[in-house]
Amino acid sequence: MADHSLDMESSQSRRREIWIVGVTLGVAALLYRYAWIPVDWEVGLARAERIWGLPVTDVGKWFSGWAAGDGQAYAVIAADPFGLKEGWGLGYPTYRYLRAGFGWLAGIGSLGQDRWIPYGLALVSAASVIALFVLAVRLRPRLGRSAWLLPLNPTVLLAFAGDTAESLGILALAWTFASGRWWAPAALGIIRPTFLVALVGRWKLLLLGALSSVIFGGLWILRFGWNFREYSSSLSLPITGYWQEPSFGSIGLALLAAFTIFIGLRERDWGWVASGLFVLSFSGFVLMEPANGWRAAGLLFVLWAFGPGWSLRGAAVDDATHELQPGSTASPESPEIGRYSRA
Repeated sequence: MADHSLDMESSQSRRREIWIVGVTLGVAALLYRYAWIPVDWEVGLARAERIWGLPVTDVGKWFSGWAAGDGQAYAVIAADPFGLKEGWGLGYPTYRYLRAGFGWLAGIGSLGQDRWIPYGLALVSAASVIALFVLAVRLRPRLGRSAWLLPLNPTVLLAFAGDTAESLGILALAWTFASGRWWAPAALGIIRPTFLVALVGRWKLLLLGALSSVIFGGLWILRFGWNFREYSSSLSLPITGYWQEPSFGSIGLALLAAFTIFIGLRERDWGWVASGLFVLSFSGFVLMEPANGWRAAGLLFVLWAFGPGWSLRGAAVDDATHELQPGSTASPESPEIGRYSRA
């Protein structure tokens, strides 16, 4: 009876925790999206219609954040998935189409109707956040509370606010770690290829993602030519960008990246080291607006959610604590998503 009572209390505690995180995530997502609404949102939508030919002036302010930033590129890709029309007008179209996956899904979500593209962008953004929450719920018994770093990730909230690809990229990266399925890194390679750096040391997964990115990148180079100046201007020698554009936001990001490198070196997890170095290499151009730096650094939170040494050798869950047992092998009865463990 005592054991049954403890199980009931544990079950109730887990449900309460899920509800608290879910409500927190929902409120935070809406607050971020509200804060991202431009003061001149009507002007932004009118400009999008004038420049890109998108009839979107009547969609309302809650669906206008994309028009003030990188979301414009994904809206254009949604309207022109193969770069046959408006895509030519994007700045550095090869670079933009290299991460076309989010725009393609938004085009599907808008049912091919240009006037519905803002809704398609919001639909894919919201679906990505919800899917990350569901994945975190599934992984909670194995990862502990660190699983909540997947949805409660500043990158995810910023991407939802501005309808950009990072939330979907975080989902693909998290699913790569959780399942090891070949299609997850392949999808990541056409959604947010810079997140592939987190897979250093997990060479088969990294190769799959790199192949996907290179194949599609080659097609876009044939289409638009070689124009990757946006990439080259986004990176610099480590730390230099932070000296050029110091702020509380960038300092916090630098400390998180440095600590990630430290843990990676201590645990000999080269994905952590490579990811930390990648974030420390953001240029002043990126860090002029700290939100852009945090938007590009979301891979760090995925690494912290799973922990160093995460591999694909199976995992077991302790029946009493419901926590992941590092380095163990899953029993046939253990519910699992793919095959994974902390080595």
